[in-house]
Amino acid sequence: MILASLLVGCPATEDSKSPGGRDSTADTAPDSGDSAADTGDTGVDTGDTAEPVASYSLGLAHLVVTGTVSRGELGAAMALGDLDGDGLAELVVGAPSGAGGGAVHVFSGGRSGRVTDAEADARVAGLVGAELGTGLAVLDDLDGDGLPELAIGAPGHAERAGRVLIFAGPLVGPVPPASALATIDGLAAGDEMGVELGPLGDLDDDGHPELGVGAWMTDGNGVDSGALYGFARPTGALDASAALLSILGEAGSDWLGYAFAGGHDIDGDGFDDLLVGADGVDRDADALAGAAYFWPGPVGTIDRVRLTGERPAEFAGHAVASGAGWAAVGAFGHGRAREGLVGIVTERPVEGTLVAAARTTVSGTDGDLFGYALANAGDLDGDGVDDLAASARDDDTVAAEAGATHLLLAPFTGRDTVVLLGEAEGDASGYALAGGRDYDGDALADVAVGAWHQGGAEGGGAVYVWTGSPE
Repeated sequence: MILASLLVGCPATEDSKSPGGRDSTADTAPDSGDSAADTGDTGVDTGDTAEPVASYSLGLAHLVVTGTVSRGELGAAMALGDLDGDGLAELVVGAPSGAGGGAVHVFSGGRSGRVTDAEADARVAGLVGAELGTGLAVLDDLDGDGLPELAIGAPGHAERAGRVLIFAGPLVGPVPPASALATIDGLAAGDEMGVELGPLGDLDDDGHPELGVGAWMTDGNGVDSGALYGFARPTGALDASAALLSILGEAGSDWLGYAFAGGHDIDGDGFDDLLVGADGVDRDADALAGAAYFWPGPVGTIDRVRLTGERPAEFAGHAVASGAGWAAVGAFGHGRAREGLVGIVTERPVEGTLVAAARTTVSGTDGDLFGYALANAGDLDGDGVDDLAASARDDDTVAAEAGATHLLLAPFTGRDTVVLLGEAEGDASGYALAGGRDYDGDALADVAVGAWHQGGAEGGGAVYVWTGSPE
């Protein structure tokens, strides 16, 4: 069993940077100046998000779910997973700003058409002020009943200490928070435990992947340095001190734990590896350059590798994703006009900048914020290799800040892509992404795209499930 507490670096002094938050943009960050990457003759295969194979409106998606609560932010987080054992993935959608402290809605696999959140098959709500549904993850069976569990993050709970609630599947009808199989609380006010959730891979060789919990505002190594915790089959009432694994940010306002990805062998050595984002990291004098940390598996036995942004306000590591044989890091503030960039690594990287380490880089166009969200999309084209979903949250192809999501097919040439376009101005489609599971029963993976501002200033948000072709 691995039992480790890891620091990504040495303690440093605190600073006063403001957090990126779930609506993090570079709007209030320092001017990045001439931040275009000069890769030189590095062998990096650079591409552009232009010239897609095909573009479709998200309005043609297999399932469209719209929020009914004004400013409820439906689509701020999503997960796909088979909670009832019928072979189809359920869609789980968070609306963390909903009345009463947020809500989580579950839609049975196979549903189609346009529906509202009020038509969900199950709903978890009732934790006042908690921002329930900010983080979501479907987990392998924890309680031995043969069905997965659902983990829900509520980072606003208890003066923002945060709480994670774990529910046994299947979920039907109204589900009170008190029925949770387990809870995990943050240690101190302001930690925001549960801002991000996901599997870490099997760290202790018990045949079950550990649950990863991000607490990006913890103060273990400076104010808001952040932390990532790993838990092995949690039951009952726990807190962060029960973690099997603790990874701490190296300096104040690094915000480590806002994004992470685990459960895949990135470097081909037979062990699951771990990728952790810390988008507030400063690189020398480059404030908010951001970083992603790569831990080769078994985690805790080999030194980590740090990949940083190149210029101020790149926010590298705001989003990360991984699959078998690859890792992707988003830097949505990259470029002179914040075009954004995704760097894709296909072997164990060497310490340095993201652009230098990447085998492929894919960039957005002016103001796109490309790389704002990333997800392992699963095998979209049936070639046996997982593909990547990457969003450009402020893409204006349809209208200003309607957003877009690019489906990048392995082996990631940077140009082989389908683009899913937001429906209307200000939708911010691609704010969050989920994928890797079959929702409609065609034996191919599907992708969920969140548009938390859909419907305008008073709108409730929307989620789209794309199943491979327009409906």
